[in-house]
Amino acid sequence: MLNQVIHPSPAQVRWTGLAAMVGGILGLVFAPLYSLAYFATDDGAADATSPWVQAWAEPARDLFGPLLTFASPDVVRLTYFKLFLFITMGMLAGLVGLHARQAQHGGRLERWGFRASFVGLLLLTIGAFSGYWSPLLDFSFVTFIVPGLLLVVFGSPLFGLGTWRAGVAPRIGAGLLIVGGPALFLISEIATLGGSLVLVYLAWVVLGHSLWSATPTPAHTVAPSSAPSRPDRR
Repeated sequence: MLNQVIHPSPAQVRWTGLAAMVGGILGLVFAPLYSLAYFATDDGAADATSPWVQAWAEPARDLFGPLLTFASPDVVRLTYFKLFLFITMGMLAGLVGLHARQAQHGGRLERWGFRASFVGLLLLTIGAFSGYWSPLLDFSFVTFIVPGLLLVVFGSPLFGLGTWRAGVAPRIGAGLLIVGGPALFLISEIATLGGSLVLVYLAWVVLGHSLWSATPTPAHTVAPSSAPSRPDRR
């Protein structure tokens, strides 16, 4: 069962690309909205006073006003957090699909990056699912989301370098993975931790589109060879 999950068929790889693309697009939507919703809560009020946060958050709040005021700040924040489950599932599917396509060419970095990213995204998925119940949100954040984010930060550059080396997927996607993981530490100064993966989300839009748009390679069939002609003995 696990072997089938980690080694999908060529047709399944194409669908993992669609999942990754959808997950990445949702991530690009999630990143600003969840950060803005968090800054409006009591937990995020202190971070919202940063001039770097205010530089983008105030005009963005004016732009997305109706999407941030349809309920209380805590309810809005939890609503957008629920998107995170679909984001991590999409990226996890794309990771498996791309690894299946390029594993023979990516080398050791690709394999270690895949393992770290796989475990990290799996933890993030569990944490996102647990977060559907408000009483578990703090527990899941510490137990699953923080370790998952650290593994993704570590694994994404390695997997990106392996992807770059393999040359199977667009190198712009590989480059976004290489810089996107470590960039979390910089972007987190002006956004939430989940929102700080914005470059990784963009990477999976690019890589997912590559997997989805590729034509599955059919299994090669060997045509029966014709019998060798007998020498003419006339």
